Amino acid sequence: MLRNDLPAEPRNIRSFYPVVITYGTFPLFPILWRIVEEEIKRKIPDYDPELLNKLQIVQADELEVIEAFLEISGLPFETLLQKKIADPVYKQVSFHSLFTGEFQHLRPLKSRHVKQVFDRFIEDLSVKTFGIKIDIPE
Repeated sequence: MLRNDLPAEPRNIRSFYPVVITYGTFPLFPILWRIVEEEIKRKIPDYDPELLNKLQIVQADELEVIEAFLEISGLPFETLLQKKIADPVYKQVSFHSLFTGEFQHLRPLKSRHVKQVFDRFIEDLSVKTFGIKIDIPE
């Protein structure tokens, strides 16, 4: 759900995808997924198997790459999640792995925000280098 979609009306919610955002290094391998799933089953006896199947773990550093992918591809986030969850190869690995393996033609993935920060950096750099304009290819 995007900020523009808020506040959400409960009657407008069609589906729910549990997404956990992790900070720092969180290696995503199938064996780790198995541990996470087993812990959920052990600690939450009445868990919903459908929600557990939809669970996705996103590393914080992937958020800008996901944003860039959505901007470039035009896919909604829900569709991206559906594609990732439906694929047995990519379901239990990082979004970086999915993008590298399946969407190589859309690389490099840079969001508008990253491009703006980079442009500001270059402008500041050119001011600090005595006004010499430096053209850096993207």
